[in-house]
Amino acid sequence: MALKKHTIFYLICRNIILLFGKIYWRLSSKGTENIPKEGGVLLVANHFSYLDPPLIGSLSPRPVHILAKYELFRVPIFNWLIKALGAIPIKRDVIDRKSLRTAVDILKNGCVLLVFPEGTRTRDGSIGKPKPGPGLIAKLADTAILPVYIEGSYKSLPRKRLFPKPNKITVYFGKSFTINELGYDKQTKNFVYKLSDFMIDRIKELKRELEK
Repeated sequence: MALKKHTIFYLICRNIILLFGKIYWRLSSKGTENIPKEGGVLLVANHFSYLDPPLIGSLSPRPVHILAKYELFRVPIFNWLIKALGAIPIKRDVIDRKSLRTAVDILKNGCVLLVFPEGTRTRDGSIGKPKPGPGLIAKLADTAILPVYIEGSYKSLPRKRLFPKPNKITVYFGKSFTINELGYDKQTKNFVYKLSDFMIDRIKELKRELEK
């Protein structure tokens, strides 16, 4: 079910995550005003840690759906929780047409969707190469795209670490853009690849701005 407005359960979970984040990670954000107040928005972010989805979602003024790997939905109670918070299961390394259609429908219904163009968490703290999926979703939904860069989550909870460290985490929301603004030919075979590459480039630009 598309989350156009915050449910009470969503708000409770969001505020708990936000409060804990501010205390434990000194969580802060820049550019939340760049998120359009209405209409479909595709948030595209780097993926450093399991912390990324809940922290980005907690800082958004609008409820956020998240594409999450299918394996996370195998645990019964956790499965119910993340679905209630707008998570959508997607199978990696295959073309999951059902999940892609759901993602596109969510955006066309005027909601916010968060995806990670890299498709998985980084292994070394760098931003990796993108998958074509986010570019395909953006093409089919024809919606606003907004880059997001999260800094500090890799240091707190990298792969193979069981418990996060309390270092500072900052989330930077960039300015949105549309496919038409890029001037790419949508009919070319490599269009979705070029679009996913552009998403990663915009995320890297935010990283450079944050480091100034």
